[in-house]
Amino acid sequence: MEQVARNWKIVDELNAITAAELVAKKIYLFTDDITPDPGTGLSQFTQPSGAWYAAIVLIPGSAFLNSDFVAEAPGNLCSYAVSVGGTPETVFGYYVADATAPTDWDYAARFETPKSMVAPPDGFAFVPRWSQPAGITPSEV
Repeated sequence: MEQVARNWKIVDELNAITAAELVAKKIYLFTDDITPDPGTGLSQFTQPSGAWYAAIVLIPGSAFLNSDFVAEAPGNLCSYAVSVGGTPETVFGYYVADATAPTDWDYAARFETPKSMVAPPDGFAFVPRWSQPAGITPSEV
C-alpha cells in the first residue's frame, strides 16, 4: 500500500513535469540511423523531406498509474501516411523540441522498427509516452 501511495505521488510529479516542460513543443521525426543519447546534438537529426511530413504540436495528457503501477503520461496521437509517391525515406524515431525555433531537443526516442515511407499506403502512428523514471518511449498504434 505504501508503494502505491508513493507511485501516486510520482503521478503528481509527472503531471507537474509535463505541464512545465512540454509547453509550446512539437514532435519531429528523424531519418538518421542513430540512437539518441544526451550527447546527441540537434544538428544530428535530419527531418524527413517528403510531402507527407510535418512536425506535430505536442499535446501532453494527464499522468496515471499503468497496470505495472508505473506513472505514465501519454502525448497525442501522431499519424503519418504517404499520399503520393516521392523520394523513399526511412524514419528511425522522433524528438521533442521547441515549436518555433528549436536550439536543442528535450526528449528523443528511437522506434523499435524503422518506418519505411515510399508510396501509398505506407504510414504509421504512435503515441509518445513519458514515464517516471524510465523517460520517453513510443507506443505504436
